[in-house]
Amino acid sequence: MPRTQRTPTQLRMIFGDNLRQLSRTYPSISELSRQLGINRTQFNRYLSGESFPRPDVLDRICSFFGTDARILLHPVGAISRPAPLPGSDFLQGYLTPEPGALREGALPSGLYQVTCRTGGDQVSYFSRLILIFRQADGVFIRGHAARGAHRRRHEFRGYATCQEGGLMLVTSQRGAQSAAATFLTRLPQTEAPVWTGHVLHHPEAAICQLALPVIYEHLGRDRARIMRAARRSGTITRCQLSALQSKHLREGYSLS
Repeated sequence: MPRTQRTPTQLRMIFGDNLRQLSRTYPSISELSRQLGINRTQFNRYLSGESFPRPDVLDRICSFFGTDARILLHPVGAISRPAPLPGSDFLQGYLTPEPGALREGALPSGLYQVTCRTGGDQVSYFSRLILIFRQADGVFIRGHAARGAHRRRHEFRGYATCQEGGLMLVTSQRGAQSAAATFLTRLPQTEAPVWTGHVLHHPEAAICQLALPVIYEHLGRDRARIMRAARRSGTITRCQLSALQSKHLREGYSLS
């Protein structure tokens, strides 16, 4: 039986309802409009179902919220499914978040500079680049162990998910019997997105019984910052830290 054809008004209302649902986690529509680069009045017209966005604006909205153009045609809750994770059927709803819950605005895709204490002493740290990207509704992590931590720069991979009050990142190397778990919260009022927190049982740490302070700095498309971070990748000393890094990497705490 053919599906009942929907009118342009009905389709605009579907899109408006979806956009309102996606916007609920943002306290300010004005700030959300600014982040999207959309005039507030025009954004309100999308929300009310008065207007459709242009293709380039729709692409920007979809990229920001981590969804796709089906938000024009289907309720947002029926669009995407979580990417498969280990034991995903058994763990669905426990470790796997709502589809698209970790949106682009909450954790932007791209390169990050990650700086962490080594745990062995108070004056050495490691720094490296990692890539965070979205694929099949999941948020994934890829990088290599910092130079100086291993003879070979082993690749590690992982995923990111929402946690109450922050983010949880879980990474491991291929075939490893241990993983690193990192809890992060976003720093307010920084020029570029920055997250700080602690990493547990990191394979590059000298003492794995410590919760080591770590800072994630989103580099965006700033080529100069990316090149500086790439050149600095490896073991570094306190004098090489920026003021922001030094402030948030002072202390770890023991789990034992």
